[in-house]
Amino acid sequence: MSKQTQGSLAIVGAIAGGVLVVAFVALMVVGQWAFSPAAFVAVLVAAAVAVILLAGFHKKPAPPVTAPLRKPAAAPAQNAEPAPAPAAKAAPAASFVSSAPAGPDDLKQLSGVGPALEKKLHAAGVTTFAQIAGWSEADIAEMDEKLAFRGRIQRDGWVAQAKVLAAGGTTEFSKRVEDGDVY
Repeated sequence: MSKQTQGSLAIVGAIAGGVLVVAFVALMVVGQWAFSPAAFVAVLVAAAVAVILLAGFHKKPAPPVTAPLRKPAAAPAQNAEPAPAPAAKAAPAASFVSSAPAGPDDLKQLSGVGPALEKKLHAAGVTTFAQIAGWSEADIAEMDEKLAFRGRIQRDGWVAQAKVLAAGGTTEFSKRVEDGDVY
């Protein structure tokens, strides 16, 4: 069970427990009900609240409507003459993609990315933290659908972690990976 699911269940349990107590006390004190009927109705009300909350916690969010993933430029034909180099442009100040390192990053330093997911990401052309750090909501939705991650990117906070790691920082999880405590 994921930590998010455990957290959701804990929140739902706490709220339902509070509703149970409030309903029971209200029925006993204000409604002057007998113990057994008040307890029964309070349990029914708390169960209904729990079911409604759980349905809300586990509802899939609608995918955002934004631009698609940026596709790499097509490679030139083998016999074609090389195209002239375009005039130099100033790189955007906050471009995570343009600041990507020469080689691939150890994507397993992202919480939730193990060896198998790292292979899937590499096969999809994702090899650096900078790429992940620059993902838009649409990019996340497309990658989630393409690789059947079922919300894992947002659930595990890959983009936020990747921004830290792309900037040369470390996360608690990346420290554990570097120390050999993971994988």
